[in-house]
Amino acid sequence: QHPPGEVDNFFRERRVKCRATGADFLSIRECPFCEKPHRNDPSNLFKLTVHRGSGRFRCFRCGKTGHWLELKRAYNPDMATPTTLAGEMGGMF
Repeated sequence: QHPPGEVDNFFRERRVKCRATGADFLSIRECPFCEKPHRNDPSNLFKLTVHRGSGRFRCFRCGKTGHWLELKRAYNPDMATPTTLAGEMGGMF
């Protein structure tokens, strides 16, 4: 679980277009994992669904599923990974 509002705030701060789908989910306009172009075709948009509490996600277009940290990294490629942190911390992780 994440602090309340973390998922919503993350996308709002990055100005990622999304919309609520029920009380527990957000649908994101474009999936960062889809390889095919969206071409603004309505049938290709808002297929990535994220659970607001857990951050688990699934794209109903490309089939990608995963955890919140993986999705955050897709939007923040420079975000440190545990391996990177371990190297910087002298292998403490």
